Amino acid sequence: MKTLLVTLNAKYIHKALALRLLYVASKPQHDVCICEYTIKDSVASITADLLAKKADVIAFSCYIWNIEMTKAICAALKKQAPSLILILGGPEVSYEPAYFLAHTCADYIMSGEGEITFPQLLSCIEKKERAEICGVSYRGAIAKDIAQTPLSFIEQLESPYALPQDEEAMGKRILYFETSRGCPYQCQYCLSSLEKGMRFFSLPYLYHQLDLIFQSEAKTIKVLDRSFNANPKHALAILDYIVSHHAPHQQFQFEINADVFPQSLIDFINTKAPKGLFRFEIGIQSTYEPANRAIARMQDFTRLQEVVKALMQGDRCELHLDLIAGLPYESYDRFAKSFDDVFAFRAKELQLGFLKLLRGTSLRKDAKRYGYRYEEKAPYAMIENQWMSQEEVQNIHLAEDMLEKYWNSGRFSHTMKAVLDQEPSPFAFFYRLGCYYKAHQFAFHRYQLYDLFVYLDAFLQGAYRDVMIMDYLLIAKTRPKRWYPPTLTREEWHAAISFISTHYHISQDLLYRYARIERLGNHYAVAIYRNLHCDWKLYPIEEEKWRFQPCKDQDLETALSLYASNRAYFELCGEKLPTLHDVAKDQRLLPPGCTEDQKQYGLLYEGSTAIALLDGIKDYPLKHTYYIGLFLVDGNRHRQGYGKSAYEALEMKLKAQGYRKIRLAVIKENQKAAMFWKAMGFQVKQKISKAITMPHKEVMIMEKELR
Repeated sequence: MKTLLVTLNAKYIHKALALRLLYVASKPQHDVCICEYTIKDSVASITADLLAKKADVIAFSCYIWNIEMTKAICAALKKQAPSLILILGGPEVSYEPAYFLAHTCADYIMSGEGEITFPQLLSCIEKKERAEICGVSYRGAIAKDIAQTPLSFIEQLESPYALPQDEEAMGKRILYFETSRGCPYQCQYCLSSLEKGMRFFSLPYLYHQLDLIFQSEAKTIKVLDRSFNANPKHALAILDYIVSHHAPHQQFQFEINADVFPQSLIDFINTKAPKGLFRFEIGIQSTYEPANRAIARMQDFTRLQEVVKALMQGDRCELHLDLIAGLPYESYDRFAKSFDDVFAFRAKELQLGFLKLLRGTSLRKDAKRYGYRYEEKAPYAMIENQWMSQEEVQNIHLAEDMLEKYWNSGRFSHTMKAVLDQEPSPFAFFYRLGCYYKAHQFAFHRYQLYDLFVYLDAFLQGAYRDVMIMDYLLIAKTRPKRWYPPTLTREEWHAAISFISTHYHISQDLLYRYARIERLGNHYAVAIYRNLHCDWKLYPIEEEKWRFQPCKDQDLETALSLYASNRAYFELCGEKLPTLHDVAKDQRLLPPGCTEDQKQYGLLYEGSTAIALLDGIKDYPLKHTYYIGLFLVDGNRHRQGYGKSAYEALEMKLKAQGYRKIRLAVIKENQKAAMFWKAMGFQVKQKISKAITMPHKEVMIMEKELR
């Protein structure tokens, strides 16, 4: 008799431990195999695939996320193969077997754990015997008990964590692991409150299973225990074993109760655990005591705060905090306070869930008492209650959507920190952002990452654009398309590359080919994208020692003073000291064939002091050549390094702007100038020529190639 163990996972990466436990428990006596699908697959395709396998029995593992599809698949299977025997098990059907026998095509409902009872049921079916088995219901016989399996029985089975058929995809899927069963708490909304007591697997068994996991390609291991630290000694032994033996690529995730998390575990994690090895999920649910009392969840929030802060300060583990909206007695405004209370921890993730009235729970039975309206079909989410209207619930959904997009996604870490540091209520911020989305008809679904930045920038009116650009560049794997105006002009971009290359010794070729460079405040943000990886760094921009300012009419007196300080130069030229009229004439003077936009006549400042005068022509006499007609340093500052420093600053700017050559002329008699320019790397290209502005003088034409 061929049996299929089937479930519909929420995502492909999820892997059903329940099926694997039933598989290892059943395969010594029965022909069983595992078939996993996802809720994104169609009912028709799943039905066709199952029918093609020619099974005699199909058993489904049922949860709130897959029960409606499972019911539809069962109906389709029975229609096409009436003799097929269908079994439903899992938490969704365990506590109301009569309902599911009446409303599905299932032949059997299994309540509780099935490692012993499922093989027994298969034997009864094969032998065509009545299934008088604990936790097994069928038409005419509804079980009253919920089956529990002694953990010592499971410890004798083959490992469900290292099946040969799972090897190939082990590194691509989450591996679910358990060290205990049951829960010490009685939360009225949770199915775990219906289980009796807690049971722990033995440490030798767990160590052996962990060894198999350490040797595998599994990367993410999620521990299913409802309260991992219920037995602190047991928990510490497991954490210690993981720290001592884990593979470098692995992370282990646990659910813990923080208000009873002992100091011994905090100290161990903060001193012994490698960073990132552990991730802890903490279900806070509410900070409102009347709400906690109503659901029988008593917690010491003061101690919880201490534990969360201690773990966050230790910076060894990731924290994921949970809240539930819609609990009894908690109004919309009081929930907003719970949100702000918990968000204040600034944990990596804050999961905002909505109360679900699960079948079998006490809260569902008391729904009328609290005025709950909830969805008739799974997942049975609350619509409203006595303290929170349907509209208010929808408002929280709006805030939750923004929370997921902009906080939990991790894509806006720097932006959100900067923004929320200024916000008195994080909940109010996320709600306002959601309202802005609706008002501007932004896409809530089917959007590009690019769009999220555009939307947020519009909402923030550009106030946090620099930090948003930083986040955007950091999360990209290849050089991304800009959603913002460039922060550098083309000339400034060339200048930035030259500056970064010179000051921080990074190859210009690397920067030109792979980098995205933006100016953010007084830093250059440099993101280098290679091999689907981003290397990122902020480089301080040194205040420019030299500043060029075009000479306007009001600056002519300053220019004249520089002329006057260089009396010896003008004597060599055989000219009188220039007047203000002469300076104004030089300001406009152009070589033949040049236009006004090629002229650069201005002052070079160090701080607020004009040190030198530059008279230059762009792209003369050829394109990409800069011609220095006059470079005049304050005569009172000669031989003090000012000329060299000012020229080097000019050369760097010209290189950044794409110039390949600098050209100038030195009168034959000015040997000091000739020596200076040679020291700057210039070579004589033509020894004798007539000066354009001084036809009575002979000059040397000098050039420097810019590399």
